[in-house]
Amino acid sequence: MKLKGIKGFLLISLTLSITLIGVGCGNKEVSVTSNDISKNVKASPVSISSITTTTKYGSKLATSSQTVVTSKIAGKVYGVNVDVGQSVNKGDILFTLDRSELTAQYNVAKAALDTANANLDKTSGSGYEQQLIPANSTLDIAKTTYNDAKNNYNTIHQQYNIGDSAKSELDAAKSKMDSASLQVRAASDSLALLKSKTGPQTDAAAEGQVQQAKASLDLAQIQMDNASITSPINGVISERKVEVGEVVSSAVSAFTIIDASSLRSEVSMTDKDVIKVKVNQKIPVQISSMNNKIVQGIVDTISPSADAKTQLYTVKVKIENPSNLLKPGMIVRVEFPDVVKTDITVVPNGAIFTENSVQYVYIVDATRLKKKQVVVGISNTVQTEIVSGIKLGDQVVTEGQSFLNEGQKVKIVK
Repeated sequence: MKLKGIKGFLLISLTLSITLIGVGCGNKEVSVTSNDISKNVKASPVSISSITTTTKYGSKLATSSQTVVTSKIAGKVYGVNVDVGQSVNKGDILFTLDRSELTAQYNVAKAALDTANANLDKTSGSGYEQQLIPANSTLDIAKTTYNDAKNNYNTIHQQYNIGDSAKSELDAAKSKMDSASLQVRAASDSLALLKSKTGPQTDAAAEGQVQQAKASLDLAQIQMDNASITSPINGVISERKVEVGEVVSSAVSAFTIIDASSLRSEVSMTDKDVIKVKVNQKIPVQISSMNNKIVQGIVDTISPSADAKTQLYTVKVKIENPSNLLKPGMIVRVEFPDVVKTDITVVPNGAIFTENSVQYVYIVDATRLKKKQVVVGISNTVQTEIVSGIKLGDQVVTEGQSFLNEGQKVKIVK
């Protein structure tokens, strides 16, 4: 029994030895290296394209238009029609002042105008003619009376000279003639006085009074209108500082209105950068609080001179905001073009890898990889300029280079 176990063991050992020898001898004939294993890779041909590098500037959005509304006149606030956050249109009434005193002043001015117009009517037109008629008639009657008295005096005087009339008759005739003369003078003076008071100069004075009264009435109307304070622009109320019942004046800032239909962003640039920017140039603006959403901005103004302290130039970019999604104060990054190159050799950024500060790419030559040192130029977020090292049309591996080796067999897949 023991001998049978020993024979079995020897048989197993011999079989294992033969098997190991066979495997060892077979390695020389069927050995397979890792470079002989074909690996799938993604590749892209070296091509001609254009690259524009950019410089990003941090900034904040600000309103393009902001207006502080004040009252033109002092008064007690009677009513407030709007509040913070409300949209208003140009001409909308924001708040009103008490009109009690203003209404009284208006009525006084109107009464003064009515009086001035009445006085003007008396000194011009039919009113003036009606006053002249009786005055002229009185003068004519006085002249007739005087002429009759004078003729009578002359007749009696002749009779007195020849002794046909008494001295008393002559004196009585003389007295009547003198009295009639005084009546003529009085009527003439009255007519002259009337003409002096109602003539052209008086008409001008009365007209002046009317114009003055009209001006006072117009001023009273303006004051009445000023009691309603309106919005000077279309926009949104951003600040309110008035309450019903309080007294305001022109020195008090009642409301602040912003026009958020378009916003602006300001950046400061060096002289080397600002010369690359043009007015009306379209610029991408990245909104941080909106998942880095890109909106279009347009260069609105470029300062003609540098700031005295910083020696930087201010560039203002206008951003339209029709949906009012953008808010003043939002953080943005404004991206300005820096270097522009056209018709240059480029590869995808993923094709380049670095070893010991040297840039390389893998190109696919037939079915094998070749490691090529390259000199790179400018780049953007997508592709990089190749100055030298590879040629147009070479297939460059675009990903997974850290798991590849030169000379490895590969297969390009899409």
